[in-house]
Amino acid sequence: MQPNPPRILILSDGMSAGGTERQIVELLGGMRRDKRFRMALGVLDHGGELQAQAEALADVVFPIRRQFRFDATTAMTLVTAIKAAPVSLIHVFGWMSSVIGLIAARSLGIPIINGSIRSALPRLPWSAHITRWCAQRSDAIVANSQAGLLSYRLSSHPQALVIRNGMDWQRFAGIEPQPLPQPSICMVGNFSEYKDQPTLIRAMPAVLRAFPTTHLLLVGRDRGYMNGCSQLVNDLDLVEHVTFITDVSEPLPIVAGSSICVLTSTQGEGISNALIEYMALGKPVIATEGGGNVEIIQHDQTGFLIPQAASEALAQCVLELLRDSDRARRMGERGQHTVRSEFSSERMVAEYVALYENVLGKK
Repeated sequence: MQPNPPRILILSDGMSAGGTERQIVELLGGMRRDKRFRMALGVLDHGGELQAQAEALADVVFPIRRQFRFDATTAMTLVTAIKAAPVSLIHVFGWMSSVIGLIAARSLGIPIINGSIRSALPRLPWSAHITRWCAQRSDAIVANSQAGLLSYRLSSHPQALVIRNGMDWQRFAGIEPQPLPQPSICMVGNFSEYKDQPTLIRAMPAVLRAFPTTHLLLVGRDRGYMNGCSQLVNDLDLVEHVTFITDVSEPLPIVAGSSICVLTSTQGEGISNALIEYMALGKPVIATEGGGNVEIIQHDQTGFLIPQAASEALAQCVLELLRDSDRARRMGERGQHTVRSEFSSERMVAEYVALYENVLGKK
């Protein structure tokens, strides 16, 4: 370790219980173990479920607050904070962090890496266009999937690269499966327009006709769509077969106790943490075929890939796995081997270390 290693500032829009935020925690933890860089943390929207965990892994926490959503003066607050605790490089996650980080980096003459491409949406919202504009003016662009770079039309950008998500497998050690009704189907994902829990709910009647004791667990925070899911459960008379779990920040015991794990995204995922966690625990998985899911799952080998909003196809895949437990076990084992070899924290950290050294070396 250098006597005074460079300090990297991770700047994030927030630290809620989401996939990007989980990867920030993984990155901070991995860099703490690696020791070649000191890590600082700045969060624009305070109070997220993972903020305390992230702050505990940072060398310095920058006291940054926005007065309102589009408060551009936050950039000057960040400049002042960096002058008090100098950093060598800013690494941003989020569209607002992209703007504020870019202003601060150019004001101070330090490099910036844009790591905000974490999805592969077929049609970019206005905030993603802001991210793209800022990314093109950064010193490096990092996406977590090839599909993400394609969706942002940055796959040919000379400073763009892919660093896939990584997991510290120690986090999975000693996980005790939660006792659940059997068989159980699990989906982890916030209740938003992008996750499409209704397709999974609509698949349940066909599954229950063949396996009447099957239970569905839907795990995630409400982002405005849970009432609609609950109403659909009532309409289909599935109340006794579906459980909503909205107050769990660590779903791994639920995943470990499940028979099959599902991800029914309607919009393109980047690299889904939920899929990696499912497969790391040896679960057979079913996911929609858009975005970066195809970069994780090999169809019919490590999981099933189905079209979006295809409840009949989903039900058929569930039934195939429930009817053939040996096939489900083999699929889970192959998936576990894949993610543990390709999506480790050590690999991710090594790639970020190389990127940081390269960007700082150019400066």
